[in-house]
Parts: sequence; structure tokens; C-alpha cells
Amino acid sequence: MKRRILALCIALILAVSFAAGCTGNSNSKPNSGTTSNSSQSAEFSYPIPGNHTLTYFGKLHKNVAQQTSSYADLPITKLWFEKTGVTLEFNTPAEGMEKEQLNILLAGGNYTDIMVYSWLSYSGGLNKLLKDGVIQDITSHMGEWMPNLSKYYADHPDVDRQVKDDSSRYLCIPFLKQGRALLSTQGPNYRQDLLKETGLEPPQTLDEWEAVFVKIKELHPDIAPLTGTYNDICRFCQPAYGVSDTSWFVDNTKTVRFASLEDGFKQFITRMADWYSRGLIDSNFATYDVTTVNNVMSSGMGFATYGSSMDKYNAANVDNGDYLVVAERTPGLKPEERVTYVAQYEFGSNPFAVISTKCTEVEVAMRMYDWAFSPEGYRTLNWGIEGESFTIHDDGLEYYTDLILHNPDGLSTAQALAWYVMAGIKGPAMLAQDERYMIQYYSQPIQVEALQRWGDKDYEFRGFPPVSLTDDETSEFVALMADIDTYVESMCVKFILGQEPLSNWDNYVQTLKNMNIQRAIDIQQAAVNRYYAR
Repeated sequence: MKRRILALCIALILAVSFAAGCTGNSNSKPNSGTTSNSSQSAEFSYPIPGNHTLTYFGKLHKNVAQQTSSYADLPITKLWFEKTGVTLEFNTPAEGMEKEQLNILLAGGNYTDIMVYSWLSYSGGLNKLLKDGVIQDITSHMGEWMPNLSKYYADHPDVDRQVKDDSSRYLCIPFLKQGRALLSTQGPNYRQDLLKETGLEPPQTLDEWEAVFVKIKELHPDIAPLTGTYNDICRFCQPAYGVSDTSWFVDNTKTVRFASLEDGFKQFITRMADWYSRGLIDSNFATYDVTTVNNVMSSGMGFATYGSSMDKYNAANVDNGDYLVVAERTPGLKPEERVTYVAQYEFGSNPFAVISTKCTEVEVAMRMYDWAFSPEGYRTLNWGIEGESFTIHDDGLEYYTDLILHNPDGLSTAQALAWYVMAGIKGPAMLAQDERYMIQYYSQPIQVEALQRWGDKDYEFRGFPPVSLTDDETSEFVALMADIDTYVESMCVKFILGQEPLSNWDNYVQTLKNMNIQRAIDIQQAAVNRYYAR
């Protein structure tokens, strides 16, 4: 009960503290009924009459694969089928094989009715799939056959812009992150037990982190004050200098910036080179991958890193005295400064669905997926089966039962959720995730607190938006950036390691110009201009 009360309190704090930066109503639930431009028949109701079966392609989530070989075995999937009157036949490739199997499927032309994939990473994106005759344009039927999703778009114009293409067409059915606790699920974390030894307060600025790192180095010479991959270190420290923690961002004038050319990025690299020379950064960071970083932290040989694996580190050290890893906000240069250009968007980071040209029952497919955006579908796919996986309390809110949080069969919370809730497995239904699902899913209070701390950033200016490139732009951009990305990371690692003097920075910038980085910027700017014109 205490954990549920804490979760509710944190949820309320999140809602209040983030309200100032909201665009649209990101926390409102989907509504049912037709919109003013909907031509849906007043007589329509679920389940859809008849006996309908569609085919489906998409990867099997790891928490499902640990327990069964098909989504069809899940109680939540069976309930979805029952409510909508439609059944899916699943083609779910093995973990890590989905890209290869998708390419085989596309090359052979034997598309399934529904295909779920991270389509923003597909070369040419949805527009190429449309041009190649792979997917259907569902725009003309949205109001009639997907009134709930159409209403959601009308209530969330910022999300509407993200989902439709540059010609204002709807080519997909999205999986959406709803609520800012879901838009900031990673951040700095550190060993609280070692911080207590320093006698210092939890660091909020880069200067304060530096002071802590120096003290950790003095007290524990064998422990790396800051560990992680090169990208981890960038995400930890780079945003403090007013640039994105990735390659691209759009500034407050909607001008595209390549982060690695910015003055702030040079300041970041200069500071990292200084930290490395003083032993404040793990000496082996340049060779690390995610697995190595997890091993370093779990073995107690790292003090701070960037990510979301606190539970893994703590679980590995449950018998290791006071060992405890906790989260902290992404630091700025000034106290209480919120970093910019790093928050995610509601759409694009998760796989999402398209309807292929092989589908002969487009209305059935659209109505099946539209149910998820109705009040009943929203509640069901986020919370499961009332009386089993969730109950409604006096405050009118849904809360998971012990079947989920303390499963009697010994399932972890993640495994139990996979049986009853589609919000956590990102399919096979598409939906708008409720952020309270994540708050309750995190079983430890420190994990709930992490969402609040990692979410303490500026949401007015986020990371790079989900733009669309034309076929020609895609080919040119990919060719340009293949060499540029390799060069940037190689040179920046060398600058940090001291293998390349910072006095050569101007040469580095000139080389990027010679590699035609400006053309890449121009391509991105054209795409951004079209995005904001949607």
C-alpha cells in the first residue's frame, strides 16, 4: 500500500511539475464517439460482425518469449480478439532476426495484412513503402473507420504532426508514449553509498559532479568515477552545453544544428579531455559496450553512469552491504537549470503498424486497431482485466493487483505484465501508453523517483523530430553520414584520450566541411521545414 501511495504521489508531482511545458494535453485519455468530421455509422458497435482473421508480422517481445511462443496465448490478446471480433495469425521471428525476416518478406512480396516494425529506421521510411506498393494510404478512411484515433489526433495536434507524412497522409497506426514519465526513461545514476562517504550533496551541476568525482577518486582509486560507453558519457554531460545528446537537434528558431559542430560541443569535449587526464573517466570507456558497462557497475567498479539499469546493479549487490544505485537529473551548468534538446517525442521510438496492400479487409483491420483508442480499449490494454490484473480504487484510478506486482507463481512484474498488459510489450495492438503503467511497473520507490528526476528537463525544445526524407534525400544523406558519423566519433574519442590535441579542433571542423556536412544539414533542414508545415 505504501508503494501505491508513493506511486500516486509521484504521478501527481510529475503531472504538476511538467504542466508548464506541455504542448497539447499529453496526459488526457482517448475519447470514444465520432468527431465532427467522422462519417462512422451510428449503428456500428464492437465486436465486428462476422468471422475475421488477419495475418500479422512483428517481433515477439522478450518478456513474452520467456513464457510462450505466440502472442495468441496471452489472456490480454484473447480479450482483444473477443472485444473486437477479429483474430490475428502471428508471424513472429526470433529475437534479433526481425530485420532479416522482414527483408525476405518484402522481397518476396508475401506481405502479411498487418506489419509491425520500427519503420522510422527503414531506409526511405513509409513513403518508400507506399511508393513501392507495400502499404496502404489509410487517410480517406480515418474518420469513418478510426473515429477514436481521429479524435485523439484532434485533441493532440502535436502528436498528429508527428504521425502524418509531409503530404498530411496517414500511412500507419501508431504506438504512442503518453505522459512525460515515458519520455524520459534514462538518465544519470550513481552509487548513493559512496556519495555518503564523500560528505557531499547529490550533484546537480557539472561542477558539482566534478567535485564528487574528485573525492571518489581520492577515496577509491580503483573505482571509475564516471563509466560508460562514449555515447553514455555524451548523454550524461553534453546537454549541459546547450546541444543535443545525439547528432542532430532543432534550435528555438527551428534551425537544424549538427551538435558536433557547435561551440558548446567543443566545450564539452574539452572538459571530458580534462576529466580523462585526471582519471575521472573510466580509462577503458572507448572499448565498452552496454554489457561491459553493466558488468563494471554490477561488480562495484564504477561510481556513476548513464542509463536505466539501476535495478540490475542493485540486484547483483543485494548482499553487498550498503551498495545502492540511485538516479539523478541530467546536470546543467547552473543550479536548477533544465537541459534542452534531449526529451523524446510521443511517436517513433517504438515499433508501429502498417496495413499492407495484401490486406483485403482494410476496414476490419482499422476498426480492430481503433478499439485500442476507445475508453474501454485504453483501459484494457494499459491495465488488463478488471478484477484480475487491476482494480479501481476510491480515487477512480486503476491499480495493478498482486497478480502483477507480487505474482503468486513467481513471475517477475515484467513477466506478469506481459500476460495481461500490452502497454509494456509494445504490441501487437497499437495504443497510447498511460504513464501510470510505468510508475506502477517500477517496483522500487527509487525507480519511481528516477522517473521524476530524469524527467526534470525542458520539454519545449526536444530532440530531433520524426521527419521524413524523400527517396533521393535518403540515399544522399545515408551516404554522407556513413563517413561523417565514423569520423566524428573517432576524432572525439581521440580528443578525450589526448591522442589528438585540442589545438587541432579547427582542422576537425574543416574536415567536416570538406566532407560536405553542410549538404547533410540542408537535407535535414528541408525535412524539418516540411515537418512544421504539416
